[in-house]
Amino acid sequence: MKSFIKNILPLSILFLIGCEFMPDKDNHKPTIELDLEALAKELTVDLGLNPDQESLVYSSLKRGRRFHPHPASLWELAVDLSTSLTEAQIEHLLTIPEDKDFHDISYGLKVEDHEHSKKKDDYLNDIIRSLLDEDQLEIFNNYLSCRIEQAEILKESFDNGDIEFADLILEIKALHELFKTQLEILLTDDQEEQLRSIMEESRLHHHRKGDDSEKLDLIKEAMEDALNLTDEQKTELETIRTQFEIFMDEIKTALINNEITDEVFRVSVVELLNSIYESRSTVFTEEQKLIIDIHRAIAIRAHHHYFNKNG
Repeated sequence: MKSFIKNILPLSILFLIGCEFMPDKDNHKPTIELDLEALAKELTVDLGLNPDQESLVYSSLKRGRRFHPHPASLWELAVDLSTSLTEAQIEHLLTIPEDKDFHDISYGLKVEDHEHSKKKDDYLNDIIRSLLDEDQLEIFNNYLSCRIEQAEILKESFDNGDIEFADLILEIKALHELFKTQLEILLTDDQEEQLRSIMEESRLHHHRKGDDSEKLDLIKEAMEDALNLTDEQKTELETIRTQFEIFMDEIKTALINNEITDEVFRVSVVELLNSIYESRSTVFTEEQKLIIDIHRAIAIRAHHHYFNKNG
């Protein structure tokens, strides 16, 4: 749907809470710490963190809480972990646990966009269903079923070692792009406007939300600061992003005009993403690449705690 769819431990607790996080009139604030504590505990236990590393995790999460539950809240933690973990701990962190599902892995894929969680995904789908006629509803449910089926196949292939994690990410992104384009085809202009109006009037707010969690300019800035990007790198990345959007629009137009099938669309998007990733890879330093990989790994774990359990 045009622009709208494009744009949807006792010691440790002391470090995390502090006097400024005592309950006040802003009732949702203390509950943010429940999410952060759950993530920090998993990292502490799973990575076998020593006391210094553990306190660093909590203090990093505390500094990023203003973006919670957006993945931007995790950039400072990613930076700190990139320099404080041992090689063995980093290797373990970058190994994705088998209990993480499609939504866990999808969370944080678009680090400069609004937060995308299972909760928001389900909410949006329910609104769309309410706008559709009977024939459209059947088509929409088929889209959803196909996406879920394909996601499960991809996850199984990854778990079995048939595809690498980098390839899994590309395939999942292609599924997202296909679903968005299918919605553009399915919805009428009136339905798109109704959807936009409903989302603006009754936008779902995560009840554990930081003050800057929806400020895209600050979210982008948090990533740039974490990676310590130079002006030259920012310019190169912007050029690559623009190129991606041009080619992506061409692929979408081909599907909308029935010039290609859904499968050809997915393959084309994967090829485009792979090319874009290779171009971006030449821009980043090895240290920056590590921070990005760590950020993605902890974002996957974060979604599980922020939304699946406490959300």
